[in-house]
Amino acid sequence: MSSAQQARLREIRKRMKHEGMDCLALVPGSSLDYVVGGGFFLLERPFITFIPADDAARLVVVLPELEAPAWDRSSPFEAQLCPWTDEEGPEDAMPHLPLYARSSACQGRERP
Repeated sequence: MSSAQQARLREIRKRMKHEGMDCLALVPGSSLDYVVGGGFFLLERPFITFIPADDAARLVVVLPELEAPAWDRSSPFEAQLCPWTDEEGPEDAMPHLPLYARSSACQGRERP
């Protein structure tokens, strides 16, 4: 992971703590590109990256199973992947999320 990406993640987590957020949820787009370096597109299948405020916690990514290899190749961050298939649907991946990702203090934001 580049030092710029590490610095971005540290700054994001610092701001989250200041705002009282447990977690930040991002979908593919400019904000996720800024954090992980790009390469993912917003499609009809849910793809959500959860960034915990806790510095020691790993990112958690709910994504279509077919996108999991792309995350492993492209993302500089180690993450807990929660892949899902079209047969299962994304709902089956949600119970595997850590509590912070299911918290009411988990917010999603995207730059316009």
